[in-house]
Amino acid sequence: MLQFPKAFVRTSCLRALLCACFLFAQSSQAYDVVAGDWFLRPVAGWSINVIRVQDVGSESPSSSMILGLDAEYAVHRLWGVIAGLRPTFAPGSMEIVTLGGGKYRFPLQIPFVPYISTAATLSFLIPFEKGKSMHTNLGLQPAVGFDYFVLHDLAVGLATAVQPSMAFANGKTHFELAVQLVLGITWRL
Repeated sequence: MLQFPKAFVRTSCLRALLCACFLFAQSSQAYDVVAGDWFLRPVAGWSINVIRVQDVGSESPSSSMILGLDAEYAVHRLWGVIAGLRPTFAPGSMEIVTLGGGKYRFPLQIPFVPYISTAATLSFLIPFEKGKSMHTNLGLQPAVGFDYFVLHDLAVGLATAVQPSMAFANGKTHFELAVQLVLGITWRL
């Protein structure tokens, strides 16, 4: 049986307690958003196309990696306007996704801030392989997520979204549906 020295256990517990005190020591007002605040959020995540275009020459990838940058302007302490540029990368293709919409934060006075958002999306799938054609998608992206304020001006967050869209490829219209999971680090500017 593995045993740790008592001094190691005591110092580890003390460090964990100090970290917890640091994370929760700020006043609850430190986590409030006020009208006029700007936020910038680099994001990374994964997108899975549950329903996708499978026509030969204009196939959508089954899944892709998301890397991007979102911005938010708080018009009220609970409401914000969001915009983002989220390129996604898959073997043999890249998709440029732009989004714009709104966000509602639930009014909790703690570091954990849940939210819902919805955005309109416009994306362009660019294939890297010869003989494949580009296509365009128009859609919506409702999402739910949370931000956890580690500091007054720094939060880490997680969001999950669905993205129904209409894909326009080779003169045809197709329905697509993607599910996304995105991690982000938010800075208050």
